[in-house]
Amino acid sequence: MSERLKNKKERWLTTTSVALAIRNSDRSRSRSSLLLVCKKNSGQWGLPAGGLLKGEQLEEAAYRELREETGLGPDDVTNFIRPKIIVIPGEIKTSIGLIYITSMNKPLPSEGIVPNSDEIKLVRPFTINELFGLLRRPEEIYKPGFNIPAIKFWLEFFRTPY
Repeated sequence: MSERLKNKKERWLTTTSVALAIRNSDRSRSRSSLLLVCKKNSGQWGLPAGGLLKGEQLEEAAYRELREETGLGPDDVTNFIRPKIIVIPGEIKTSIGLIYITSMNKPLPSEGIVPNSDEIKLVRPFTINELFGLLRRPEEIYKPGFNIPAIKFWLEFFRTPY
């Protein structure tokens, strides 16, 4: 290794992903719920999310993940806003996740839907009480370093007027 490289500061590898916090509601805050996806391989729950592809715009990635993980499309959601960025520093790489907040145009049934997906076995709305219960069982949460702060953010977001 050249002397020049030895003296440079080490740069962190980063990954960028997008996630969707989808409100499943009849427009009533008291009955709001959050759509989560259950991974086929682990049975764990998390937001629909995935990595940003080379050359892809953030919103394009969000809509792609919506379609891939839930089977839903842009016409199924409304009020697409991006109010939160979560940074998770790691020893090898730093992950940056952008959480988009959106709402269903027509609520999904409480039992959820089975998407046509290789990686997701169920998409289901979680009530506020169910989310608090899930947070007490972190072993059931996919990538808890990201999904726990994301779920907490969603809970705070819908407890205050916007």
